[in-house]
Amino acid sequence: MFLGDLIVGRFCTPATRERLVIPLLLLMGLPLLPLVAHLPLAVTAGLLGLASAGFAYQLGRQQAFLHAVPHQAKGLAFGLNSTGIMTGQGLGPIAAGAVASSLNAGPTMALAGVAIIAAGLLLGSTSTRRRRRPG
Repeated sequence: MFLGDLIVGRFCTPATRERLVIPLLLLMGLPLLPLVAHLPLAVTAGLLGLASAGFAYQLGRQQAFLHAVPHQAKGLAFGLNSTGIMTGQGLGPIAAGAVASSLNAGPTMALAGVAIIAAGLLLGSTSTRRRRRPG
């Protein structure tokens, strides 16, 4: 995650970061798909490391969020945004643990990858429609 944030944050322009949101979300989800199989620990660790680099997508979303919020509400908006992210980071593992108790860890991680990919594609389609909309 650190390397992804470092590379995207340091070496990409803000416009490039925004264009990389969907590819980075896909990078976060695609390496999780092979985890459905029982892979050696080193391969699993490598895939998880690769997937974590995709968390740099947040750097591309921050600028759009910053521009969408009125100046007088920025503090409140970023506070709510952080609270929402932390809530998701707390509830996500609980939900994944419940699923993993039935399916085991590998298939649960692969399902998480599918969910991330679907969310990324949905985000990409809504962003594209929003840019194409006249006015």
